[in-house]
Order: sequence, then C-alpha cells, then structure tokens
Amino acid sequence: MSLSGRILVGLLAGVATGLFFGELVADLKVVGDIFIQLLQVTVLPYIVVSLISGIGRMQMQQARQLAVRGALVLLVIWAMALGLIFAATLAFPNVDAASFFGSAAPVDVKQPNLYELYLPANIFYSLANNLVPAVVLFSILLGVALITVEEKDGVLRIFNGLAEALSRINGLVVQLTPYGIFAIAAAAAGTMTIEELGRVQVYLVTYICLALLITFLIFPGLIAALSGIPFAEILRTFRDPLVTAFATGNQFVVLPQIAESCKELLRRHELGGEEANSSVDVLVPVSFNFPSLGKLLVLLFVLFAAWFTDTDLGMTERISLAFGGLFSLFGSINVAVPYLLETLHVPADMFQLFLVTGIVVGRFGAMLAALHIVVLSVLG
Repeated sequence: MSLSGRILVGLLAGVATGLFFGELVADLKVVGDIFIQLLQVTVLPYIVVSLISGIGRMQMQQARQLAVRGALVLLVIWAMALGLIFAATLAFPNVDAASFFGSAAPVDVKQPNLYELYLPANIFYSLANNLVPAVVLFSILLGVALITVEEKDGVLRIFNGLAEALSRINGLVVQLTPYGIFAIAAAAAGTMTIEELGRVQVYLVTYICLALLITFLIFPGLIAALSGIPFAEILRTFRDPLVTAFATGNQFVVLPQIAESCKELLRRHELGGEEANSSVDVLVPVSFNFPSLGKLLVLLFVLFAAWFTDTDLGMTERISLAFGGLFSLFGSINVAVPYLLETLHVPADMFQLFLVTGIVVGRFGAMLAALHIVVLSVLG
C-alpha cells in the first residue's frame, strides 16, 4: 500500500477510535504533538540551506527572471482566489440573521513585532524562535550575495550536501506519518464537541466545497493547462504531502516533501535540470511567506460573519476587505481576523466562532495551502 493509502487508513482508524473511546484516548494528543515536532525538525534548516544553494547557483539574470515569473503567478492566484471567495458568498441563503453573537467585547490578541518577524537583526534569535520570514530574508540575501562570488563551488557543495541529508531525514520521519496521524485523529475525535459547529453549517459547507473545488479541479487544471503535465499525474505525484498537510493541519511540515515531489515531476517530463532544481529550491520556501489560498479563504469567514450578524457590506467595504485582508494576512491569521471584523463593524464575539470552526476547516486550508505552494513552484 502507498504511503498516502496508509495515511488515510491511519486517519480513519484514528477517527473511529476517538469516536468509540471518547475522552479515554485524549492522551494520544501527546503522541501526535511529538510526531509534528519530529516533522518540523528539518524544515527550518532545510529552508536555509535550500534557499542559499538554490539562489547561489543562479546567474543574476536568472534570479531576476525567477522573481518576475513567481510574482506574476502569485498575483494571478491571488486575483483568482479573491474572485472565487466573493462569488462563494452567493451560496449564503437569505434568512433572518442569528442574534446569539452580538457582544462587541474586544478580543485581546497580542500584536506581533513586525520588525522582529521580518528583519533578521539576529539570525540565531530568528532561528531559535521560528521566525520564518526573517530566516527567509537572511537566506535570500546570502544567496544573492553568493551569485557574485567567483570561488563559490566549495561553499555550494556543502549546502547541497546538507539539503540532501535533511531531505533524507525528513523522508525517514515521513514513514511514521500513518501512526502520528492515527494519534492526532483519535485525540481530536475523542475530545471534539459539535454543538457550536452546528450553528455555522452554511459556512462549513461553503468553505469545504470551495476548498475541494480548488484543490482537486482548479489548481491541477491550471498546472495541466499551462505546463502540459497530465491532470491525474499532478494529483498522484503530490498526494502524499497533501494528505499529510490535511491530517496534521500544517503545510509547513511538508515543505521538503513538496520540493522533492516538484523536482521528481519535472524530471519525468524532461523539464528538470540544475536550473529547474534551483528554481524549486527557491520558490518552495519563499512561497510559504506569502498569503496562500489556505489563508485567503479566511476572508470567507469574515464575509460569513457579516452575513451572520446582518452587517450590510457595500462595494467599497468589499474592495477594502479584499486589499486590507490580503495585506493583513502576511501576519498571523489570529491577528488578521479580529482586525478585519473590527474594520467591518462586525461583533467581536464572532472571532470565538472562528476559532471553533478552525478545528474543521483548518485541515482543508492546510491542504489547499500546500497545493498553492506546488502551483507557484511548478509554474514559476
């Protein structure tokens, strides 16, 4: 049985175990947390070495072309996503708004230090505190500097070797995925309550349908149309990282898997080579730092919250939400959502509902975010 098949078996067995034993299997969450930590062991070092070696191998002209192409693909994806999100609100029925979320009590959310998040004043501090944007910026700067260094082959060989070693470590840990997913699913199913989720079934159904439509039809179709790679092969190549991202609710842990799968796909269609590998090594970690479709779908909740509380949104508010939401999602979702709710004068208690629904939709968002990285990397 393939890895993705074993992961699905572990997921279904975990859900069944959680539903049958309930709170008795709550302690399995510890096993799931350990597994996710193991997956994360190699990710941040992999981002550093792959970015430095990927950019350092390039010529300056190639780096500029890659930046332009990647930016164009990203802008197209964002435009398409915003159009789909606002169109999805047509699925909300015309009913009287609910009234049990009406308090305007502010939500106390810690504001991040953006300078610390994006500027690597101390790269060791950024690495220790998992400040991914700052680490990426440092790696890009070092990689660009290496382009102009004449005697760089020895340095690049070291980074290439480290990247390969980290990929092998990640591959070994990934083999444990079915067992880790079993523990995560069992603990979640055993402790989850669905009383509050029943109130927001309109949002849940709309979100899940839109996420599945983009993941299994629009994104693979976009790659197939622009690259000539068969539709079915795209899904088959990336099924393991997609299933892992869905089961863990975390696209960050599958970045090494996505990079290796992208290179394998390009090699099979004679689109590989040193230039293609360098591009993938750059695009995969860089794309993680920009709002993905998994994040942008959060705007659907904000629109749902406005519908849910009978808050009227005109065209000006919708345009403001599109641009304000896009830029605010460069940071944390848990900071962006209260800000957007406040901007639209939606009751702040809706944020609590967002946290509850995140238990369900977060996994679909993580799967979509993983495929977003795939699209950006292959097309870029």
